[in-house]
Amino acid sequence: MKVAIASGDGSNVSGHFGRSGCFVLVDIAPTGEQTKTILPNEFTRHGQGACGHKQHGDHSHKQIVDVLAGCDAVLCGGLGRRAAAAFEIAGIHAYRAPAGITVDDALKRYRQGTLEPLPNGTCDGQH
Repeated sequence: MKVAIASGDGSNVSGHFGRSGCFVLVDIAPTGEQTKTILPNEFTRHGQGACGHKQHGDHSHKQIVDVLAGCDAVLCGGLGRRAAAAFEIAGIHAYRAPAGITVDDALKRYRQGTLEPLPNGTCDGQH
């Protein structure tokens, strides 16, 4: 199983997927052993400094979806509906993890099945 967790600092969950400073990629072996990799966010328009959709032309999520291909889930405080739709089409499920909790706590909650799915996306009015 592979999970991507949006984070600002590699330790805590970010409130907005696209504005995250990095993504913590966690590979979980059948034995339960975990391998974590921190991937700087160089893939989303927000992560590259863009703050709006219309004034920046195409707002495709293809690049981040391609980078996270093979992930079973993404965990974050929120994400836009277009990003949620792109992940859903790619078979990557999005879940809301409370912003500010640790990456490890978010992963634990995901594995326990206590995180709320984000099928339609939500970014708390940030878009």
